[in-house]
Amino acid sequence: DELLESASHCIDQAPHHAEGYCLLGRHAQTTGQWARAIGPLQAAVARNPSFAVAHAALAQSLLIAGRGDEGLQRMQHAVRLGPQSFVTALATLHFIRGEYAEATQIAEQAIATNPSYPFAHALAASSAWWLGDRARGRVHLTALQRSHPTFRLDGLSGTFDASFDAVDRLRGGLAA
Repeated sequence: DELLESASHCIDQAPHHAEGYCLLGRHAQTTGQWARAIGPLQAAVARNPSFAVAHAALAQSLLIAGRGDEGLQRMQHAVRLGPQSFVTALATLHFIRGEYAEATQIAEQAIATNPSYPFAHALAASSAWWLGDRARGRVHLTALQRSHPTFRLDGLSGTFDASFDAVDRLRGGLAA
C-alpha cells in the first residue's frame, strides 16, 4: 500500500519523470500482476531510456507474461546500462528460458566481479547441473556453501507463484 501511495505521489508531482511509473510497475509485480506491470514500466523507460532498473523490471514482467524474447532484449539493454548491476538478472532470464549454457557463463561473469555473491553461485551451480556439467556445478555449490553456509532459496517462493517452475528447477539442480 505504501509503495502504491508513493508511486501515485511521484506521478502526481512529476508525471513527466519515470520514477513514479517504475514504482507503479514494481507494485504490480509485488502483487503478482506481472502482465499489468508492463504498461507502467514501458511508460517509465519511455520517459527515461537510461533507467536501467526500469528496463530490468520490464524484462522480468515481459518474460513472466510469456514474452520471453522481448524480456531478454530488455534485460540485455539493462546490462548495457548497468553492467555490474544486472548481469545475474540476465543469467536468471537465460536459466528461466532453459538456456543453461548461457546462464552458467553469465553467472560466472557475475561471480568474477563479485566472488561472494551467493545467488550467482547458486544459479551457476544449478545451471551447470542442468547442462550436464556436474563437476562445474559442484565447484560453484562448494564455493556457495563455503562462503554462505546458511544460504537458502526460500525467499524465491514468496516472489514467484507456484506455477513458476524455474524456482523448482533451481532448487532441483542445487539439491542434485
